[in-house]
Amino acid sequence: MNFVPQYDDSVREFYVFRPDVPAVAINPSYCLMPTSAAQLAAILADLKPTIELRDPWPTYGPWRYTHGVPWLVFPDGSARNAALIAGWWTMAQNGNFPLAQAEVFARQDIAGQF
Repeated sequence: MNFVPQYDDSVREFYVFRPDVPAVAINPSYCLMPTSAAQLAAILADLKPTIELRDPWPTYGPWRYTHGVPWLVFPDGSARNAALIAGWWTMAQNGNFPLAQAEVFARQDIAGQF
């Protein structure tokens, strides 16, 4: 499968108690589009991931995000931001290593081998 991850650049972080403070753009590398998350889940189907929308990363205090992003949740309860896993394909497409290694590295990452 020729997987080309697409990232969402519309996610913003904002301060709940200060509407006058402008929202800040979140790095799209943490925000995979849902359609790309579905493709990624299909590639990793043998691991039985489900997709949940969650914050791009944990936030504390009065900071919130405009909307959630896809996370892969596995049967053992572990969860990974789908954009970070898809990043292996993006790095390969940018010439960092052979494309054939993207899935290998993604699976090693999910298994905690990095």
